[in-house]
Amino acid sequence: MSKLIKFIKWIRKASSSAQPERPTIIHVPRAMHTMELKVAFPPCKRNAPRPVIRHCDEIVVVVINAQGATDNRGLVELLQKETGEDIARAFNPTTDDWEPEYVCGESFYTLHLFSTSNGSRFHDAVMLLMHSCVLFFSYDASSTESWDELVASCEDISSRCEDRVIPFRTIVVAMGEGCVSPEEAERFARQRSYRFFQYSPVTGQGLCRAFASFTEHAQGIRRRYATDPDGLQATIDASREVMQRLFG
Repeated sequence: MSKLIKFIKWIRKASSSAQPERPTIIHVPRAMHTMELKVAFPPCKRNAPRPVIRHCDEIVVVVINAQGATDNRGLVELLQKETGEDIARAFNPTTDDWEPEYVCGESFYTLHLFSTSNGSRFHDAVMLLMHSCVLFFSYDASSTESWDELVASCEDISSRCEDRVIPFRTIVVAMGEGCVSPEEAERFARQRSYRFFQYSPVTGQGLCRAFASFTEHAQGIRRRYATDPDGLQATIDASREVMQRLFG
């Protein structure tokens, strides 16, 4: 929450620096990392359009890594390389979480990365679920063993879901390239209504767009239930139940 307050103060400072003319208030049309947003709407640019933040939401990102794939800290470090963010800003020592931040529409989203290998922390992920959940399957594209492990993980989790359909936004993410072609991985993802992304293990290029994709998905949920808070709560309750069954 303190980071959100700092971000809102930045927006207000940027707006006040544009006086005497009142800046145009806009809705951010697509999900943008907070560092991207600061570049797009620099506070030093007078009378430039300014984003408005009316909502604050949380997204639970369940990271399921196959062997050789980057862990949570590594993912955030690579995202920092791509966006230019200070790595310290993405770490919350209070919760021991890595928390990238995005803005979409009029909403500020904090992404909480959890690993299924840390069972003691997963209860926190379930309780934190207040908006939407994403399953983030990651593998090392240079290893067929890593790919096979990812496929097995996807099949195992879907087999424990009703009609073998995972009821969460699900993405398959390739680290680098090599033995497993992007075409094969994307075909696997599309057949299951997942999204596919690829990122560089050196520069992190591609990660920002992957994280933005499920921020936009969360924004779609917000719009869908804008006038139906009871429906949103029922969806959240059902999601918590499924998370407990799959990973609890």
